[in-house]
Amino acid sequence: MSLKIDSQKRNELLNREECWISLEHAGKPTPKRAELIKVVAKELKKPEDCIIIDKIFSEFGKSASRLKVQVYDKKENVPQKKTEKMKIRIEGPAKKEAKAAPTKPQAAETAKPTAGEGEKKG
Repeated sequence: MSLKIDSQKRNELLNREECWISLEHAGKPTPKRAELIKVVAKELKKPEDCIIIDKIFSEFGKSASRLKVQVYDKKENVPQKKTEKMKIRIEGPAKKEAKAAPTKPQAAETAKPTAGEGEKKG
């Protein structure tokens, strides 16, 4: 897996670097976000918890992708909403649904109609 930083722009208002990165992953599928965060953090020499991978664009028919990455100066500068969204993207929607408590069906919904109930009178 090889990275190439295509562009890097400083956003002073949000205290972050905004980067476009080209990624070659020869013969392999697009890597997972958790794996990409480690590789990008190592390349940019920043802590993993300061990096948000906003978008991954996979190129059709190639083993290449483009990444839109936001690198914050400090962990405190990362918006809470972005951190939560990143956790959901890494863990996947299945784990998010599993955390929600399943509801039990009501007794009236599961009960079968008795004789006489539900019959049409004509």
